[in-house]
Amino acid sequence: MRSAPRGPLLPGEEVTTYYGHMNVLNVGEWVDFRVKSREELERLIDYVQRKGYLASVNHPKPFGPTWQLGGTERIGFMEVWQGNWALLNYMSSRLLDEPLSRGYRVGIVGGSDTHSIKRKHPMLSTGHPTTWVYVNRAGYESILDAVRAGMVTISESPEGPFLWYEVEYADRRLIKVQVEVRGARGATLRLISVGEVIYTEKIEVEWFAKRLRIKVPGDAAYIRFDVADSESQTDGANGRETSVRAYASPKFIAR
Repeated sequence: MRSAPRGPLLPGEEVTTYYGHMNVLNVGEWVDFRVKSREELERLIDYVQRKGYLASVNHPKPFGPTWQLGGTERIGFMEVWQGNWALLNYMSSRLLDEPLSRGYRVGIVGGSDTHSIKRKHPMLSTGHPTTWVYVNRAGYESILDAVRAGMVTISESPEGPFLWYEVEYADRRLIKVQVEVRGARGATLRLISVGEVIYTEKIEVEWFAKRLRIKVPGDAAYIRFDVADSESQTDGANGRETSVRAYASPKFIAR
C-alpha cells in the first residue's frame, strides 16, 4: 500500500457561474465568478493566465453542472474525473476526447468535489479520486508547472491502481511507449486515440511494465491510457458501463 506524501496546500477558488464551474488554482485573491457570457469568460481567462494562475473546467457533465461557456481549448485543462467514477464521468471523458481529436492540447486533473469533510457523502470523499503529479521539487509553482506539462495521472483512491507511461518515439503512425501499472491485477490496460480504444491488454501481475509499439490511426493527434475493470469495458472508450480505475494524461502527436 502506498502512503500519500505530505505536500503544500494549493490555494484555489471555484468560479461558480450560472453556466458551469471552473477552478482557478494558486490564487492569492478573490476571482470574480460573475461570468455570464463568452466575452466575459475570455476576459477572465486572459486575467488568470496573465497572473500565472491555472484554470480548469470542473465536472462538465449533467448535474455537474454542464459547462456551457465553451473556451475549453483556451482554458487548457479539464476535471475529467470527479468523485466516484460512476458519477457520469464517462461523459466528461468523452468531452475531453473531442478537442483532443481536433488537435487541441487539453490537460487533465481529478478531484473529489468534497465541500465538507465532516458531512460524509457516499460518492464524494476526499482523495477519491487522487490526482498524482510528478514534480522535481516541492512548492506551488513546481506543481503547476508539472500539471501544465501533463505530468499527471489519476487513480480511484490513494491506494488505487497507479498508471504511468512515457512516449519514447512518435511519428504520424507509429508510437513506442513505456507503460507501467501497479496495483491493478485482473484489470485491463487500454490505449485510446481519436475517441476509440485501439489497444487492450489484461494485467496479470501486480507490477506490470512493458514497452509497446503501436500503430495509431493516421489522423491521430494524441494518445492516452487508462485502466478499467475487465468485466465492464465492453462499450467503447467512454461507455456508460465502463468502470475506470486509473486515467493518465494525454500525450500529443505532431501532425
